[in-house]
Amino acid sequence: MIHLTGQNLTSKEVIQNIFSPIVGAIISPQAEELCQKNNLTFVEMLQPFLKLSSDAHFRDTAGTSVSIKGLRINVCDVNWRPPQTILAKKMLNESVTSAVERWRETFLTVQFPSDHEFTRHLLCSLIVVSSIDVNPLEVAGQLTKKIQMMQNITPPRLPKWFSADSLNCYVMLHDGCSGDIGK
Repeated sequence: MIHLTGQNLTSKEVIQNIFSPIVGAIISPQAEELCQKNNLTFVEMLQPFLKLSSDAHFRDTAGTSVSIKGLRINVCDVNWRPPQTILAKKMLNESVTSAVERWRETFLTVQFPSDHEFTRHLLCSLIVVSSIDVNPLEVAGQLTKKIQMMQNITPPRLPKWFSADSLNCYVMLHDGCSGDIGK
């Protein structure tokens, strides 16, 4: 989900936010339940930490070091779908205000990923389990299989992935009041 409303952003910042890398998150029910204690989803809980305050560095294919200022990562739930066309039009009509920021945010949220460009495709997946899961390794394995099925469906359906063999990152969510950190 892209959040631009209520921020005084330069054109460069708007473009960086809109076209930032997208990571798909698949969350176990227990991990989502853990986040609900704070009335947040896992994706909402991550929002304050998705823009780097320092430069990000990586090496390109030639081995040259590349620096990116103000890198932002968008995380979305892999089960989220853009609204149907009729609802999307209604949302756009209701969001038009004297300022165009809200309309722009809504427009970018309701658009479907295109088959011929990769600006809205997921680059990798974040597989989230909780220490209150009975068997976190088994749950992580099941979620990994779901991700693999989503990536290998022909013809591709939502969510769309940049590659069928994209990177999987694993997160163990732990609450000190519940769960077993030893898992």
